[in-house]
Amino acid sequence: MAGTKRSAHSILVSGLIGLILCLVFLIVMRMIANHYQSPLLTGFVDFLYANLVLIIALSVLFMAGEVFETFSYPYNLPFPAFNAFASVLLVLFLIRMLEFFEIYFTLSISSAIAILQWILFPLIFIVVIVTGYLSIFKKPPEETPDTGSPQPAPAGKPASWEDVGGEFRQMLYDFFSRIREEIKGK
Repeated sequence: MAGTKRSAHSILVSGLIGLILCLVFLIVMRMIANHYQSPLLTGFVDFLYANLVLIIALSVLFMAGEVFETFSYPYNLPFPAFNAFASVLLVLFLIRMLEFFEIYFTLSISSAIAILQWILFPLIFIVVIVTGYLSIFKKPPEETPDTGSPQPAPAGKPASWEDVGGEFRQMLYDFFSRIREEIKGK
């Protein structure tokens, strides 16, 4: 959805529906594989079942990243980390899939895959996390309504611990109220 901002609630619902559809797809594929007795199809379904935890983990991490992305700054700061870890897991899954096809089609790429994965994992992680944080800091700051938070200390005067504590309490309150609003779908 380009140009429209989705709510955290809609992201959670669509992510959970996607996971359920994925599990239904796997069950249907298992029934088809048992019916046709094709070694390639049976092997691929076994491969998907063996990597089911990985598939669910990367789906949940991408979903969590999308949810945090809907929040305003500074509550959206974790989203690049979630996306980076999920991207590394996605690359791991794709490498495992290449290794699976290597067994059935003898592609002779196993040595290249072994070398390539040690380059790809840190590279993907760094690229995703850097671009995520760049996207956060590139956005113009949103106007925040006056919430009654303590005013910053005047220039030249250091802030007191009471001011810092008040700002911290206000930040936690804003964070949890934002999550509550997003879940309610306001």
